[in-house]
Amino acid sequence: YDTPWLVAMNPILSDPSWSDLHLIFFDLSLGTRTELGAEFLPIRDLSVALDFIIFGDNWIGHHLSNLIYYLAGVWFFFQILTHFAGRNWAAWMASLLFSLHPTHVESVAWLASRKDVLSLFFFCLSIYSLLKSNRPILWATIWAAFAYWSKNTAIALPPLLVWIFIIHKKTAHKTWSECLNWRDAIPWAPMAVIYSIGLGI
Repeated sequence: YDTPWLVAMNPILSDPSWSDLHLIFFDLSLGTRTELGAEFLPIRDLSVALDFIIFGDNWIGHHLSNLIYYLAGVWFFFQILTHFAGRNWAAWMASLLFSLHPTHVESVAWLASRKDVLSLFFFCLSIYSLLKSNRPILWATIWAAFAYWSKNTAIALPPLLVWIFIIHKKTAHKTWSECLNWRDAIPWAPMAVIYSIGLGI
């Protein structure tokens, strides 16, 4: 029921132009938001518009995009698990069950559910960047913003990232007071601002 009005016959996304970029990112009027699913999800909307630019109304291409985002998200999910648990059978089995779960498979097959596969991808990429990047908080913040602008349920990501960051610091320090330093909160300020603005919108 949602695919025709959100994707296939959406007046903004199905025939995108440069002026539509302004609508997607900056027009918060009720009319525009209603046409875009009554949510502020500019990364999701931009990805759908790009699919129309590349594939037109060839729905195989749109489904292929969903599948690529999903497989990339599952790969990052697996990398996160192996970081914490090692590359063992449990990580492989958990990733396999996660990837084949009917709720997740439905999101891949359902074009109007692009927000789910995109959010998964950026959600896991944000955590992976925190664990592996040489500028972890910067890249985690960027990908967390993309996850949130793909689907609002990524509101759960910032507390999770902070918790992972503290736990990693704890392994290098002997006391909690040493790893709960107020200076460590400063690099997280941009993420707090982005998510606060998102909540306001």
